[in-house]
Amino acid sequence: MRKLPVSLLVLGLVAVVLGAGTFAYFSDVETSQNNVFAAGTVDIEVTDSSGSFGPYNVALTALPGETYWYNTSVYNNGTSTVDVYLKIDNLVDSGGVTTEPELAANPANDINDLSNKTYVQVNVDGTDKLAAGTTLYSQAGSWVYLGSLSPGATMHVNMSLHIDSATGNAYQGDKSTFDVTFKAFQTNDPNAPY
Repeated sequence: MRKLPVSLLVLGLVAVVLGAGTFAYFSDVETSQNNVFAAGTVDIEVTDSSGSFGPYNVALTALPGETYWYNTSVYNNGTSTVDVYLKIDNLVDSGGVTTEPELAANPANDINDLSNKTYVQVNVDGTDKLAAGTTLYSQAGSWVYLGSLSPGATMHVNMSLHIDSATGNAYQGDKSTFDVTFKAFQTNDPNAPY
């Protein structure tokens, strides 16, 4: 009796093996080889007319009513489109050089806020980026959006400083020291200032 179930099991296995060999299916394989996934780069280069960057320096020569221009170029040396920003930072006003006319107008020589009397404008390729009447003091510490810059492209950034023409002798010899920082962000960076 035991031989019958074993015989049926063997016959079933033989049928499965023989049956499996009688089916055929179509197939095709395609392989994409040498795929590369690489991170892009964000890299700007800032230069002025001398081929370097900064410092902006007109110490002891700026006069009320005159405008002083600082021209720079920002080149996108990276592989990704970027949003470019500028910030005036680390502003420090000081008394600088004391003159007789300054002491006559301000005997205590305690008026040393030239940045409140100096207007700043940032212009990119002919477009002003700050409201008229923005002072160096009021702009310090804030980012200015300059625009989007494609790989291999250049933007021309002109920053002007203008001491108010009504600024009197109390400001003679005074100075403002500050940093100018350019920063590029990838275009979809949620941490960009704007």
